[in-house]
Amino acid sequence: MSSDRTLGKRAVIVGSGIGGAFCAGAISKFFDETLVIDVDSLPTTPLERRGTPQGSHIHAVLRSAIEIAGRYFPGFEASLEAAGGTQLSWGYDLRYHDWGSWQPQRDLGVKVFSQSRALLEHVLRAHAFSQPGVLVLQETRVTDFCLEGDRVTGIVARHKGGAEERIECDLVIDASGRGSRLPPWLERNGFGIADQTELGVDICYVSAYYTRSTKPGKAPFGYVLRGNAPSVRSGVLVPIERDRWVLSLSGRFGDFPPREEAGFLDYVRSLHVPAIYDTIANEKRLTPFSTFNIPEIFWRRYDQMPSFPDRLIPVGDAVTVFNPVYGQGMSVAAQGSLVLRQCLEELSRGGESLDGISRRCLPRVAEKSSAAWNLSANVDLSYAKTTGQRPPNLADRIKLARGLRKLIDSDAEVHRLFVRVVNMLEPASLLERPDILSRAKASSEDKQVHAVGA
Repeated sequence: MSSDRTLGKRAVIVGSGIGGAFCAGAISKFFDETLVIDVDSLPTTPLERRGTPQGSHIHAVLRSAIEIAGRYFPGFEASLEAAGGTQLSWGYDLRYHDWGSWQPQRDLGVKVFSQSRALLEHVLRAHAFSQPGVLVLQETRVTDFCLEGDRVTGIVARHKGGAEERIECDLVIDASGRGSRLPPWLERNGFGIADQTELGVDICYVSAYYTRSTKPGKAPFGYVLRGNAPSVRSGVLVPIERDRWVLSLSGRFGDFPPREEAGFLDYVRSLHVPAIYDTIANEKRLTPFSTFNIPEIFWRRYDQMPSFPDRLIPVGDAVTVFNPVYGQGMSVAAQGSLVLRQCLEELSRGGESLDGISRRCLPRVAEKSSAAWNLSANVDLSYAKTTGQRPPNLADRIKLARGLRKLIDSDAEVHRLFVRVVNMLEPASLLERPDILSRAKASSEDKQVHAVGA
């Protein structure tokens, strides 16, 4: 097989967040120059920035994203751990409580990292921006895409002082997040409006950092207490760098966590089990309470548009915005970057040009969104107040999901497979094996609740 060859002089990535950094690692070897443009002044140390208002909340990344980062950036895991990230064994160090009981405490062979969003971005950007040909343009806003016929040929950049510049390029990646300006631009330029799947979830997160006197090695070392309908309250407590905890509480449909000390702690106490409260009861809060509201989640179906401009590819939150409690957003962005890399590899090794790359990539990006969306949508749709289209077999799907959840109590192999699917390491279709489905169905019809002690 022939080696990869350069496909163009310049690619532009709009956004330097998680998705943008992954994309820089994915595509830089195919272009003489990869220009990453961000409206923020990027910190040189692990600090929160204006462009990530969700930055102070939980950011434990799924295993699939970690492995993709390692594929682009050898030594990434070691760098993250050296910078202060804590490695957790999913199911053993990191415990889950859902559907009214603890998931069994088992080492399932899936290692993830816990750290602040600022630290994750810092380490990821350090690797991405050190790749050959990667350049960064800060404090610059992309105000327009340049269109010739049905092909994007560049962008218009407005610098901090107000001066505008047209930058020619061979490919544009929109990794600008949920605030992407692509939808109105497409409509304004005659491409129409992308269909959008929306769910009104009305979620509010309130988070704070605490001192951490408990040290790694004494499992469990992190908790996810997830509310299932009709309960709307959830809480996550995980370790971050510099001996701190980050505690994120969430509620739905107006039952939101308070932003004052007594009410916040009362909310923690109201969770299904006392594990989080017992852990932080004697710790000191270090930061003000921060809030992040998510009225709706959505999936923009660019892949289904009759006409879409070539050489323009949206990824990550520019395509699909998920409920953060499932930890899917960053991993889907990483998966989208991997799709992009695979498409470029195919063109490079086949001696083809970049023509038609959007139509090649968009359906594959949608597949990654679909896999994650289908895993989490059933949970969101199980709440009667969630708005959005419900599939006709939703009740059966929820019942089967509960049966599968009960099945993992007694079956370590199914539990391991379930966690690998959740971490986007395996396709969800593996949980549809006839033997698993039949046992999950039988389990869902068993009225007994199998609680597993913490």
